Amino acid sequence: MRLALVGANCALARHVVPLLAPHELACTDTEAVDIRQPEAAASAVADAEVLLHFGTAAVPAWSGVPDAAAETLDHHTRGTYHLLQAASAAGVARVVVCSTVEVMLGHSPQWRVNENYRPRPLAEPLP
Repeated sequence: MRLALVGANCALARHVVPLLAPHELACTDTEAVDIRQPEAAASAVADAEVLLHFGTAAVPAWSGVPDAAAETLDHHTRGTYHLLQAASAAGVARVVVCSTVEVMLGHSPQWRVNENYRPRPLAEPLP
C-alpha cells in the first residue's frame, strides 16, 4: 500500500514510521514544506492510496514570534484544508488525521467555536 505521511517531523510520527515498514511510504516534513500552498499539498499526496496527516505546530506558541498562535492556527487549518482538497483530487481512498490541542496555545480561553463560527479559510470561493 502506498502511504503519504505528512508531518513526519512530529514526535508521534517518528514512532509510527517504523511500524509502517511493510508499506511504500513517502514522508513530508512540514517544517520544510508549507502545505498551506496547494502545490505543496498536492505533491505531498501524489500517488498515495492513504494519507496519514500528523498536524504539527508551524510556530510553537512559546517561540516568541509575533502572532505565533495565529500563524500556528493558520498552518493547521489552511494546511489541512489544502491537504484534504489535494487528497480528494488525487483519489486518495483513506485519510487518518492525528493532531494536537497545541494549536490552541496562545489563544484566549474565552475563544469558543459555536454554530456562528466561520472557519478560515472559507470553504467557498471568495467573490
